[in-house]
Amino acid sequence: MNYFQILDSHKVREFIVINEPFLKKLVKEETRENKRGRKRIAERWVILAIAIIARIEGIAWRRLEEKLSLCDFLIEEGWMKKIPSKSTFHAVWRATESKILKQWIIDLGGEIVRKKGLKAMAVDSSGFKIRQASVWRFLKWSRGALKKTSKLFWKIHLIVGLPSRAIVSLAHSASNTHDSKVFGLLWQKLPSALLRPFLRFYGDCAYWTENIVDLLSQHSFFPVIPPKSNARYPSPPPLGPIVQAHRLYPGLYRLS
Repeated sequence: MNYFQILDSHKVREFIVINEPFLKKLVKEETRENKRGRKRIAERWVILAIAIIARIEGIAWRRLEEKLSLCDFLIEEGWMKKIPSKSTFHAVWRATESKILKQWIIDLGGEIVRKKGLKAMAVDSSGFKIRQASVWRFLKWSRGALKKTSKLFWKIHLIVGLPSRAIVSLAHSASNTHDSKVFGLLWQKLPSALLRPFLRFYGDCAYWTENIVDLLSQHSFFPVIPPKSNARYPSPPPLGPIVQAHRLYPGLYRLS
């Protein structure tokens, strides 16, 4: 945490303006007034946008009000009537469902891909450690008594558009879940506008299964997925031609 960090008002304003159509569509605004009959300080999506900035920058809730005091445009341009308290930001953040944040990332990624073009797609996953945990668990992990299959770890799964690298599908699972098991969920969340034929689809050998390769082939994608080391040769379609190409021309997928 950087106590001397200053929020750039221009970047904050740009973030709010760019994400306004996405967050407005996803965040339901409560029309009722608060308990004292006063109008709300700001629309819910604006408070959520600022809360997202705080999470990205690693700013504690108790210091967020102080950091936002330098962003005069929030009040001058009518985004807020005044800077909300830390409890307001925290309450909105805690009440926001994770599926809203996921869909926001997917919608934003789809817009980036639409503007910058789509030449290929890639899928992969990455593990990350949950910050909230007991001291006992952290001590056990530091001494090697905990493995990555414990509840302390999760895995995030992504499909990105190339060359922009914008996220177009997103899911998460427990760290011991195999990558191929989540591919179906990622595919369901993929915007239909991106299912264009004759595009390359990159992935590592974890996605080398008959179901995944067959699904990509049915949608006229060109799967660039290296076979597993124990892949049968010769193999029946759709795996057969890919296994044959890799056996005859090792490393060809890296040049495709």
